[in-house]
Amino acid sequence: MFGIGRKRRLGVPQGIKTKVLQRSRGKCERCHKDVVGRGLKPRYHHKDGNPSHNTVSNVVLLCNDCHDKVHEYRTVTERDMFGFPRKRRVMIAKKIRKPGRKKKKRRIARRKRYYIEPVTGRRIPEGYYVEPITGRLIKKKRRKKSPYVLF
Repeated sequence: MFGIGRKRRLGVPQGIKTKVLQRSRGKCERCHKDVVGRGLKPRYHHKDGNPSHNTVSNVVLLCNDCHDKVHEYRTVTERDMFGFPRKRRVMIAKKIRKPGRKKKKRRIARRKRYYIEPVTGRRIPEGYYVEPITGRLIKKKRRKKSPYVLF
């Protein structure tokens, strides 16, 4: 409404796609991996981020991995305490599968996740915290979910 907000994504026209595909010879323009020869789905990415600017010079052919790396960061507009807009780039969190789940009848080894304590540089495993006074590692208690909560 009134031209405010994100531009509507219409998709890249087929004529532009074929020209970009011919220019790149079916290879990713970032890592030069053969996309079409392997039967992978090519991703067409706009360099300037404007989905309606469909020209051969603005559209590049990427593989899935490179396309994910390009979109790993997004620009987010926030408002400060005075109400002025402030833009900053944030990393998009990737969805991580829970470590105990099986994938295709095959067990995947659980990786130990940890973070490094800023003061001492010590590794703190996931599910633990450091007691402030003594500096000991203490396992976090899991809260039981109430059966009465609907969401």
